[in-house]
Amino acid sequence: MTLVGKCNLRSPLLDRRLRLGFVGGGKGGLVGQWHFAGARLSNHWEVVAGALSSDPYNARTSAAEWMIAPDRSYGDWNEMAKAEAERNDAIEAVSIVTPNWTHHRIAAAFLKAGIDVILDKPMTTTVSDARELVELQRATGRVLVMTTHMPITRWFVRLST
Repeated sequence: MTLVGKCNLRSPLLDRRLRLGFVGGGKGGLVGQWHFAGARLSNHWEVVAGALSSDPYNARTSAAEWMIAPDRSYGDWNEMAKAEAERNDAIEAVSIVTPNWTHHRIAAAFLKAGIDVILDKPMTTTVSDARELVELQRATGRVLVMTTHMPITRWFVRLST
């Protein structure tokens, strides 16, 4: 693993914000709220899509509060990965802020769909699942990063060599 001071998903010379999606983080999801606020405060991301809750009502109302267009508010993460991969204006990365035991399968779906992945810690709940994600990242050539919070500074852990 290599520590890098900022996420380098795309060129820092872009003249626009990067399109970001969220899985999890809707109403009642404290960690998701932190990541959403961080994305907005960084001024580098525009949150444009989400599968924000497994509860359909919570997902819709949370998306409306985050100003996500109704056609980009998804009922589940599988639907989101498939639909976003087909869009001309697809998300460039997805932030996964769901219960730890779900990280592996959600991240794998987005990597396979050709979308870069930002995972909240821990990466997975088992070493074998973590290794599988790193292998999938290498095979797809997508970016896989894990956030961790340090006092004063947020670092990204890049999970490839």
